[in-house]
Amino acid sequence: MATTPNKRFAVLLSGAPHSTRSQAGLDIALATAALGQAVTLILLDDALLHLLPGDHAAPKSVDFATLRHYGIAPIHGSSTALEILGVKPAQLREDIEINWLDHHAIRKLLHLSDVLLSF
Repeated sequence: MATTPNKRFAVLLSGAPHSTRSQAGLDIALATAALGQAVTLILLDDALLHLLPGDHAAPKSVDFATLRHYGIAPIHGSSTALEILGVKPAQLREDIEINWLDHHAIRKLLHLSDVLLSF
């Protein structure tokens, strides 16, 4: 029997890909989604480096492309932070669905959540 999500969780990541804080946020997002809860993942600041191929990619324990199998898709990213980092969308991994939002749209998305977890 499928369970109906009873809470909407927003997981906000701002740490660099190999930080303990960032890894904890990803672990919480996966565990929450695996328990049948609705999870929205939002990447800000250095967390956008998770989306680069190669050395800056996420730790091997989590592949962002597999998050969609847990119902975490699309991943939301800060268009402002991307611009500040000087990264172009063409430089990012193509196998991950990203919804680019400005800070106003991110704020609206956060207001739709019942629980906000920031890492």
